[in-house]
Amino acid sequence: MRNYLRGAWIAIFAAFSWVATANDNLHYLGIAYDAHGGQKLYLEEHFVFDQNDQRTRLVLYRCPSGQPFARKWVRDVSSASAPDFDLIDARTGYREGVSGPPGARKVYVQENDHSPMRSAPLDMPVNAVIDAGFDAYVREHFDSLDPQVRLAFLVPSRLGYLGLRLADTSSDAGTRRIRLSLDAWYSFAAPSIDLIYDTADRRLMQFKGISNIHDANGGSQTVRIEFPASAEQPAPTVQDIRQAADLPLVNRCPP
Repeated sequence: MRNYLRGAWIAIFAAFSWVATANDNLHYLGIAYDAHGGQKLYLEEHFVFDQNDQRTRLVLYRCPSGQPFARKWVRDVSSASAPDFDLIDARTGYREGVSGPPGARKVYVQENDHSPMRSAPLDMPVNAVIDAGFDAYVREHFDSLDPQVRLAFLVPSRLGYLGLRLADTSSDAGTRRIRLSLDAWYSFAAPSIDLIYDTADRRLMQFKGISNIHDANGGSQTVRIEFPASAEQPAPTVQDIRQAADLPLVNRCPP
């Protein structure tokens, strides 16, 4: 069960790798720290823009020294809450995503360079959310989040969905704290994910939980990711996006 829960929370983490505001082209950074020791683990560089009339998101995961080692694309093909996406980590060859036309979409996952690609047809149950679509769901229902609603969150590692629930833990004049947990009898034994949002613009300020990015040994790691307003960059140009898309990925981070 431990591996099952790890895969589930890794998938859920990916949903909150985006802090975009609809209809704005954005370029910003996230800084991931070890949740316990405070060591900087990696950086996230995000580009959010429109391409071919589709909301598109590109994120580069970078070593602390700056070299990119993983890349992720998210495209709002069907809807903001159920996008297509593709993630590749060059250090191990891990890959996961969703692709295909409406009515014939599939979910896929590859554990490493030496593993076969596994895939399955993708159904769309009620309240289904995929990857960054979870953040879109939270934003859309920000003023009416219902802890009684059961969400079906896609977990690529199991080629299926997982029940998820969310609840407010505290709020003040400027921030709102939301906790995610599994909708299952064993949820008391599962780790939770804690999020802090800015109530003014619904911007994700902090994430704390299991990361979708493995450590150098391929194991899971619990992180605290800060998305400071001071790390926001000017809106990306076409050249900026092309350069980020074409950058080669390194297969290891320098010690």
